[in-house]
Amino acid sequence: MNKQEIIRIWPQEEWDYHKCDPHITSFNSKYIVGNKKETGLMASLSTILYQHWPGDLHFAQYAHTERLTKNANSYTEVNFEIMAFDLDAHGSTTNGETFWWLVYASYLWDATPNLMYKTKNGARAIYFIEQITDPQLFQINRTFFMKKYISNINIEPYELDPTIDWTRFMRAPWVLRDNKETYHEPIHFIHNNKRDILLNTEIPAKPNYPKLQLLNGYKPNKVQNYLTTTIQEGSRQVNLFKILLLTYRSMKNPEDLVAEVLEKARIDGLGDNEIDQTHRSAIKYAKEETK
Repeated sequence: MNKQEIIRIWPQEEWDYHKCDPHITSFNSKYIVGNKKETGLMASLSTILYQHWPGDLHFAQYAHTERLTKNANSYTEVNFEIMAFDLDAHGSTTNGETFWWLVYASYLWDATPNLMYKTKNGARAIYFIEQITDPQLFQINRTFFMKKYISNINIEPYELDPTIDWTRFMRAPWVLRDNKETYHEPIHFIHNNKRDILLNTEIPAKPNYPKLQLLNGYKPNKVQNYLTTTIQEGSRQVNLFKILLLTYRSMKNPEDLVAEVLEKARIDGLGDNEIDQTHRSAIKYAKEETK
């Protein structure tokens, strides 16, 4: 079934921006460290989605003036008005036909998203939600919603990426990715209705984990896990950046371990250009932190 057949069955609604246009925060790169107090662009979702951006714009599911991290104790003036889910196609580049088949199927889901857009290796589904102002409550209820409505969706070749948390950056649809325009990727708006996902209002107590000892010559748990685990499509480059940054932060002589991490990235399918760019970014941020 192609796009024309789908639109004939379910005509695409006009997005009534005055009725519902959630706000989110965006940054020109996904390599933004939260403790650097980087200021992002807080704008409406329609602005982020429907502009041709001259860089690799990424957005978060929250609206706030800064890049937020999970490590901070509390935040003020942070709002969540959307939640996003990634549907990956197991490393295969999806075409228009598979995307439109997914759109067609989404109308039949128990929880139909408000809009969907095509990504390089899959699709992204976005839901409009009633405002939540606590990151932990958002994450708890987003996870509950995902397990109830999204995790059992089985549409070849797509599979849910369950790893996204509230701090995750996601690429906007119309950007310059690796110096290539993605300005013609399809976006399909479905409906304007918001969802109230705030069903659980209790925040569980945080476990008191012992501090990780970062000794020279010792592989911290995160690095060890990275080296022995197959990283899912859609998170490989971000994981590589985090692991490299952790390695440079924690070791006096990281060269051998860095070489092992880079080789792991190649085995997992990342291209040389992506690896080199990610490696340079990690070195840059590691050096800035030592100033």
